Amino acid sequence: MRIQARVMACGVAVSIMSAAPLAQGQAPARVMVGVQDVAWSADGRRLYFSAMRVKSDFSDDAPTKWSVYAYEIGAPTVTLVAAQAFSVSASPAGARLMVGRLVDGNRDLFVIEANGRPLERLTTDPAEDYGGVWSPDGRSIAFTSKRSGRSEVYVANADGSNVRRLIDAGSDRTLNPAWSPDGRFIACYRERGDGADQVYVVRPDGSDARNVTNDAFNNVFPGWTPDGRIVYGQGQKGRPTLAFVVDADGRNKASLLGIKSFFVRYSPDGSRIAYLEEHPESDGVRIVVADRQGRVMATAPLGSVGLSARPGPGRARSHGRR
Repeated sequence: MRIQARVMACGVAVSIMSAAPLAQGQAPARVMVGVQDVAWSADGRRLYFSAMRVKSDFSDDAPTKWSVYAYEIGAPTVTLVAAQAFSVSASPAGARLMVGRLVDGNRDLFVIEANGRPLERLTTDPAEDYGGVWSPDGRSIAFTSKRSGRSEVYVANADGSNVRRLIDAGSDRTLNPAWSPDGRFIACYRERGDGADQVYVVRPDGSDARNVTNDAFNNVFPGWTPDGRIVYGQGQKGRPTLAFVVDADGRNKASLLGIKSFFVRYSPDGSRIAYLEEHPESDGVRIVVADRQGRVMATAPLGSVGLSARPGPGRARSHGRR
């Protein structure tokens, strides 16, 4: 029997399939692909994502197994961009990526070129920093950090300086920041520990925080539509997770084309969507590209994930700011 599992890695969900405990004489765990952090390039021609090949019982799971890949829409294969990188976002100006890496046992944020060449290290705090995203104008970043002892969203200048906490959520965690297209708001979700996480929006200065989902469902991984609505995954125990959209003030909530996904991202021009869904024929997930009507245009070929040569993470200059 197979049971669905949602694994939290660096504040980002990885939807994969895990096997029930093996009985004596049962076959060993299968190998599958986990995916997280799907991001569009600024020109909309490719997707960047982090992925790993792992046994279905997670016995070989490790942060260093994640790598960042690029998928040219419609191409027959994906390209390894950066090994040992567990999250990725693309610069709005193009040509650069922000990735998370494990260095000396600590997670920090780095900027690399789109071809994988390291450029600079953004964070050096002893606490974990991960899940970084640029503002639309490229002048600021938002990311998740454990600087307070629990995962919370922070904002900073694009070079990693002037770090400040976005919202005080008490004992809850705040995760997965996403900037609105006009840069006036940041969406994130508040993990409450009761299976009913909620999506919030807040201004970059920390003001005007509000719960936009405000229901009994589990609402996670918000992103934005080009016209300023919030797209997110909504789940309930025993039911598949569905993609929903809602206005930034919490009104006009509706299902997004009936798509079964917890993670959806619109292309920069709004003509396409990329989302993660359970693979219908095998373990793991697949990355689907569809038009705005939900018609599937392509699926990323993930067969080479985890099989490519794995170069070291390289060196990057560090600002040394905290």
